[in-house]
Amino acid sequence: ANGTQDLILSLDRLEAARALPLLKLTGTMLSNNDFTMPLHCATKDTQKSELEGRITKMLELDTRVRCLDASSIAAKAGNPKAANMALCGAASRAVPLPAESLIQAICAEIAPRHAESSLKAYFGGMAGQATSRAEAVQPAACPFVMVEATAALKEQVA
Repeated sequence: ANGTQDLILSLDRLEAARALPLLKLTGTMLSNNDFTMPLHCATKDTQKSELEGRITKMLELDTRVRCLDASSIAAKAGNPKAANMALCGAASRAVPLPAESLIQAICAEIAPRHAESSLKAYFGGMAGQATSRAEAVQPAACPFVMVEATAALKEQVA
């Protein structure tokens, strides 16, 4: 129902615009900076730039919305598909859970071969939101990730 969500994460600005009515007046929305034009609308470049401009302006006017370049953070982390992890990292300070719990959940759900890049994206998202949660991160929280790599990421965020 409209106006019921405390926190919304969006992988795309168009998706964010669609979900905005669901957000509480006191809620927060974190959106990736990407804009993907729906295929049925993608007929002319002028239509795309006009629609993108309108959506960007709408999101900029709403103080509950914060955008993050999650796709770039994920690409720098080594996995362009980990933009969702960057958004989770950015949202971590708004979620009433210890950082260790979030990191353990990521490690439990992500395939071992993607764990390191996913955690890098998560920490990159934390840094993108200038969060101070880095102090709570335990380097050994994920058995799939080298302790040295996690410790280096922790230093970057701090």
